[in-house]
Amino acid sequence: MLDLPTTFDEADLAELAARLAAVVGAQNVSNDPAKLRLMSEDIWRQANTPAILAVAPASTAELAAVITLAHQRGLSLAPRGAGASYTGAYLPAGPAARALDTSRLN
Repeated sequence: MLDLPTTFDEADLAELAARLAAVVGAQNVSNDPAKLRLMSEDIWRQANTPAILAVAPASTAELAAVITLAHQRGLSLAPRGAGASYTGAYLPAGPAARALDTSRLN
């Protein structure tokens, strides 16, 4: 089982957000608490801890770069589409997870 980080300090979070913004554009990386709560729930459940960032890639190349950054940091990703799931499958796995917003992919 992968040992996921349980904390992420503000400096690391800012650096990660900047690296993600370089890949997907600053407007597609969010740490807005309302958005993170929305990205961390489905119709029936809320995650125990919301995602630390939401990132929305628009291409497979951007998606691959986002996944690479997550892997390098040992972070989990919680892919999320339209938010109509009843399974909890895209809820963040831990306190240092990122929500992967797939709404820009088609």
